[in-house]
Amino acid sequence: MIIQDNHGEQHEYNVLPCPLCGEDPEVVTIGNDACKSRGVRITCKGCTLKLEQHTLKKGFEYAFLFTLTKWNRRTGI
Repeated sequence: MIIQDNHGEQHEYNVLPCPLCGEDPEVVTIGNDACKSRGVRITCKGCTLKLEQHTLKKGFEYAFLFTLTKWNRRTGI
């Protein structure tokens, strides 16, 4: 999935489908490096499962990679 950050730069990341329904997610950035709070929201387009992470002291890249890592984590059942 190609994602555009708040600086207009495009990056390609491996974003897995929703762990509940298998639909593709939508990735939204919140704020930018000039804002006090920066964050990322990943929302499933099918079942609307949402994962959102904000940071105050770390940069936008940290918030994005942290949220993406959580979204892509799968546990064996």
